Amino acid sequence: FGQYRFESDGFRANNDRDERVANAFVQFRPALDTNLQLELRSIRNEHGDLALNFDASSYNPLARIAETSDSLRFGARHDFSAHDSLLASLTYERGRGDITAGDAFAYSNPARTSALGVQLIHQMGAVRLLTGLAQGTRQDDTETRFVFPGNPPIVSATDDRLSQTDVYAYVLVDPAPSVTITAGAAWERISTELLTDHATNPKLGIAWRPTSHTTVRAATFRSLSGSLTTSRLNPQPRLEPIQVAGFSQLLFGGAADHSALTGLAVDHALSDRMYAGLEASHRDTDTSILDSTAPPELQIQGVTLGERTQRAYFYWTPHDRLGFSATLEHGRYTSTVPANGMPLFNYTGLTIERLPLELRYFSPTGLTLGFRTSHIKEHGTFVANTPVPGALEAGADRFWLLDAFVGYRLPNRRGLLSLNADNLMDRRFRFQDVDPEDTSLIPERLISFRFTLSFD
Repeated sequence: FGQYRFESDGFRANNDRDERVANAFVQFRPALDTNLQLELRSIRNEHGDLALNFDASSYNPLARIAETSDSLRFGARHDFSAHDSLLASLTYERGRGDITAGDAFAYSNPARTSALGVQLIHQMGAVRLLTGLAQGTRQDDTETRFVFPGNPPIVSATDDRLSQTDVYAYVLVDPAPSVTITAGAAWERISTELLTDHATNPKLGIAWRPTSHTTVRAATFRSLSGSLTTSRLNPQPRLEPIQVAGFSQLLFGGAADHSALTGLAVDHALSDRMYAGLEASHRDTDTSILDSTAPPELQIQGVTLGERTQRAYFYWTPHDRLGFSATLEHGRYTSTVPANGMPLFNYTGLTIERLPLELRYFSPTGLTLGFRTSHIKEHGTFVANTPVPGALEAGADRFWLLDAFVGYRLPNRRGLLSLNADNLMDRRFRFQDVDPEDTSLIPERLISFRFTLSFD
């Protein structure tokens, strides 16, 4: 059994959130070659406008969003032999999403989701074959209500059915003890009331260990995503591999997102106490914005998102009780402007550079102390907070932040307690993350207490 709760009043008006997740899980092994699983999961999520745009005054003071979801998942694994195994996953979910903006606007979306996935794993020497099929559907009953002063409400009710089919095959080959090659393909089809799309997408990845201290990873692949997931708190399990050579291929996004990624990474152990690495990736995503309230010719609008990221890291343990890390991150992000003139994430171009430096002390008694200072530099073209919809303006900022934390690990790994102070100096700045609703920085001091308890 597990329980997660996060609550915050936010850093401005209507920036509060209350997130609750509970799950119960049981695993049963009726025979040596058979495993069964059953999981219940419940989500309650309510929040205001979480977006932190480059102009922090650009937010909706009335928007409220609520989500409820209850799901049941059944999983099974059966080993036919030492070389062949069958996996199966069956999920059923009932949920509801509600959005309101005062008394003027209300949107409700009750939904029912079901998904079935099966995968066959065949192991033969240095070759492992994964083949699978996944089928999922979601039925939405949507009601939208507009209220204008002095007029009766305008109510629009629509039904939508999303269907997703995936057929895939992956081959993992070790042609040499130091090389692992992943090759595969997936045929994916997405269908809704407004659009139908399908694609056959290749997958290729390689991991090479030229020495016992060095690993080189490279991957290139395409994917078509039509996730049944409704929020980050409510991920839907999948049996298909989510990464190729360490690069993620399944992201949280919209229906029928086409994406293509090319990535290269090098990880190297300089010594038993020093590690360094570099990773670079290039991802382009073509997504569709669906607006059922717009005229028919504007209900589907295409947007292309570009992502160019590089990350270098250095980890050093000068002493058994000390740990130091330094990371240099650079990202360039672009977004085309749809026909309605409003960029998807409130920017058309965005460059973010980060340099966090962190030092931690570990006491034999379980006490942990840490400090982190980060230099952030950002510039881009953002949607301006002006009466003109979609107006763009350039913006830039650079600043240093200081974070501190103290933690205590309970004996026998029973849990972890920690007190965290992010933006300890209460620094004000202008910053927008790639996804403004999932920002990693807050422009005021944030004190939080966190605890994790574990029971056997």
